[in-house]
Amino acid sequence: MAKTSGDLETSFLGGLNLPVELLQTFVLIAEHDGDAAEAGRILGITQPSMSRRISALRDKATSLGGQPWLLLKGKKWLVTAEGQRVLGVVADLLRRYEQAERFIAETSKAPPVLSVACDQAQAVGLVGKAVEAYLRQPQHPRVRLSAPPSKMRIEGVAAGQFDFALVTEDPVTIFEYARVELYVEELYQDRFLAVTKPSYFPDWRKHWEGLSTRRPLRATDLVGVPLVLTEPGSLQRRLIEEWYHRDVGLAPEIAVEVDSVEAVLRFALAGTGVGIVTKQSLDNFLVEFKRSDREKVMKAARKLSEDDFPPETVRLISRRLYGRNLPDLRPEARELWNRILEQQKEQFKPDLSLK
Repeated sequence: MAKTSGDLETSFLGGLNLPVELLQTFVLIAEHDGDAAEAGRILGITQPSMSRRISALRDKATSLGGQPWLLLKGKKWLVTAEGQRVLGVVADLLRRYEQAERFIAETSKAPPVLSVACDQAQAVGLVGKAVEAYLRQPQHPRVRLSAPPSKMRIEGVAAGQFDFALVTEDPVTIFEYARVELYVEELYQDRFLAVTKPSYFPDWRKHWEGLSTRRPLRATDLVGVPLVLTEPGSLQRRLIEEWYHRDVGLAPEIAVEVDSVEAVLRFALAGTGVGIVTKQSLDNFLVEFKRSDREKVMKAARKLSEDDFPPETVRLISRRLYGRNLPDLRPEARELWNRILEQQKEQFKPDLSLK
């Protein structure tokens, strides 16, 4: 007998045959710290319906002598040890089910959407240029470029929201965020620079201009110099603060906190303070500048020691083919993926500047 859309056979979960609605309920409760009311709101069901789902889920999980996946403690449903054991598999199963639904939906007349996530600099730089080339081909699908925080990119790829994404997290962190094994491919490494362009006469201008460009910049060189930093919590912000505190023993002086690397560069090159960014971010930001202005900024930039600031590794991530370490991509997504690889080879030719 053919299965309905509500029946999802999960033999690798102990021979259980669970409706997809119960699996969705379990994952949503786990993702919202045991808050069944919030999970019900997202699912659009009433409290009695949610109670029936949880009861059915507990009955199914224990029907073959297994342990329940959820345990009520106070007003929260805690994920048991058995629930933790199967959570990643269940989430991956749901993702594949959603992929199948999308594949079927793509037979409609609406053009498919190719969804890619990256940061804002990549959207106008490496990825943006690859998309421009990709869209020149006939009958291409629509492309949606998103720039959410890095953790949301990883979670979005794992959940099927994005076909693939560019991130800078290491493979261990990627797995922690995704909760499933993703395909990870190293794309390029990008070193860090300190940049500014004092356009007026702040107290620290003479000090900055007197710093040597022949040796890596030290944190002690920035004592008394205000910094332009991204908001607390970002990976680059933590790296900068740890470096400064390790060498100086104090917190850095901050001129302004902003929400993106592009804003860091805008304020830094307006003379507000010194920004610490990757070279690729700086290149992307300067692309609309006159050549003479670009050269002045690059000449004034200070290198940072790779011992203090290891080059940032940018990685491509996608879902992984079941049982194989290969990207699980639609043909359209694979084409754009390959164009990004081609653009990366062109864009990251040996660079003789800042040597």
